[in-house]
Order: sequence, then structure tokens, then C-alpha cells
Amino acid sequence: ATLLVGSILLQWAEGVAILVQRGADVNATYAGPFAQHDSDSGKALPLLHVALLAARGPAQSIIVQHMLDGRVRCKTFNAVRRKARREMELVTAQLLDRFDGPFLE
Repeated sequence: ATLLVGSILLQWAEGVAILVQRGADVNATYAGPFAQHDSDSGKALPLLHVALLAARGPAQSIIVQHMLDGRVRCKTFNAVRRKARREMELVTAQLLDRFDGPFLE
């Protein structure tokens, strides 16, 4: 999951795609340093939420789509979609509103 986190933080969509295709755990969490997220410092966040916080512009929706291709847990998906609405670009919000699976669970 370390490489996946690095790819997300660097907004490297191609890296995320390759890692997800190779079986990276999209349901992992990240509790490391994260400059864009100052509340609840040290609290582990699902990687899908990290992607919403780290990526901006077109990269955000592309990275989120790659993450969803890796079969995120339904519970995680719903929680992130609800809690991270203000971090989402419009296109990403529309993507998450239309997404109906497949999910891991």
C-alpha cells in the first residue's frame, strides 16, 4: 500500500492504475503525514479519502476511478462519499453519485 499512497500523494494517475491492476489494496488506510489534512492528525484515513484530499482537478476523478476499479468496500465508499463531499471536484462528485459497484463486500 506504500507505493499506492505515494502515487496518490503525487497525483500520479498512471501509477495508481498500474498498482490497482497489480492488486494493490485500495481498502488500506493511511495515517502518515499529510499537509492537506490538519484535523484529527494521525488518524488513519481510507485511501479513497486520501485521494480526494490529495488530488485536484482532473487527476482527482481519474485517480478515484482507478481506486473504484480496485473494488473498494461498500461501507468505505458510502462513508467517504458522505463525509468528503466538500473535498470533491464537481466531476468526482458526479462520478461517485453515479457509481453503483462492484464493491468488495
